[in-house]
Amino acid sequence: MKKLWIIIACALFATAPNIQAQEHQVSFDVDAVSRYIWRGFDLSDNNPALQPSLTYTHGESGIWVNAWLSMQLKDREKVATPNEFDITIGWDKSLNDLVGITLGYIQYTFPDAVSGVDTHSEEIFAGLVTDNLGINPYGTLFVDFGALEGLYFNAGVAIPIGRELAVPLTLDVSMGMQNYDAVDKGGMSDLNIGITTSLGTEQISFHPGIYWTITGMDEVNEDDEIWVKLGVSFSN
Repeated sequence: MKKLWIIIACALFATAPNIQAQEHQVSFDVDAVSRYIWRGFDLSDNNPALQPSLTYTHGESGIWVNAWLSMQLKDREKVATPNEFDITIGWDKSLNDLVGITLGYIQYTFPDAVSGVDTHSEEIFAGLVTDNLGINPYGTLFVDFGALEGLYFNAGVAIPIGRELAVPLTLDVSMGMQNYDAVDKGGMSDLNIGITTSLGTEQISFHPGIYWTITGMDEVNEDDEIWVKLGVSFSN
């Protein structure tokens, strides 16, 4: 599986010079996380994970397609195996210089799910994003009609800090609310506080971050989580 991702990425970037960058954009990202925390749930059993993804964006229409993989790193002596594979199709539209919308569909697949557990789930989502406001609020509603069956709403704000520093930082604070049928009760799922930065060029960039996830109910996660992410992105 790792070799397949590398071959696909190399092929896409080999053809990138023949593509008009303003119309067709291809990016390959790899994140290494100390924990895979998703909406408060620990989906890596307290293990680190490697998460490569490949995204194609058609700039003129705003349509994009993303393939994303998560692999738990349980044992140094064994090759990591995929435990989640997601395909997302989305559409982004800027309403003006300050506000934009995003719509999409996600297909989740869990290759190593234990017997009796759903191996697929599906979601549709709609979100509102802002930019150039200094303090940029955002919010997204997800509707799951697969394994979890229910709604999840995440709202937050991104605040640039340390602009006078050589490495500018962003403070991101968000809260998620859920009413999944698969969870015994609804309410606050997660409160997230993260500090991130981005370094590099338009073609190659690095995205380190540290996060504190406070879970709102034991049914989601009995523990609060502090985790880090080291990400690298390649784009044409």
